[in-house]
Amino acid sequence: MPLQKFFYYFKSSSFFSILWVYSYFFICEILQSLNQFTINYLGTVWYFSDKSNFPKQNNVWKVMKTIINYHLGSLVLSSFINLLFKPLRVIFFWTNSTLSLPFFYNHIIHKIKHNFCNKRKK
Repeated sequence: MPLQKFFYYFKSSSFFSILWVYSYFFICEILQSLNQFTINYLGTVWYFSDKSNFPKQNNVWKVMKTIINYHLGSLVLSSFINLLFKPLRVIFFWTNSTLSLPFFYNHIIHKIKHNFCNKRKK
C-alpha cells in the first residue's frame, strides 16, 4: 500500500493563508521603505551638512536604528499604503505593457495616450 497524504483545507486555513501572504508582502514593503528612507536620510544629512567637517564614513546601521526609533510610524504607514495600492499599480503596469504591444494597437487607445502625453508636457 503506497503512502498517501491528505490535506484538508478549512475556512480558517484559507483566512490564515491569505493573512500569511499579506504579512509576507507587508514585511517586504517595510524593508523596501526602510532602505529608501535610509538612502534619503543619508542624502539629506550630507546635503545640509558642512562639507569640510562632514564625517567620511556614516554608519548605516546607526541611521537605520534612528529611523526605526523615531520614524517607525511613518515607515509602517507608508508600507501599508504601498501594499494597499500595489494591486492597482500592477494592473496599470500590466495594462500599459499589454496595450503597448503591436498586435493590440487600437486607434482610440493611441489617441488617448497621445492626448495625455501632450497635456502633461504643457
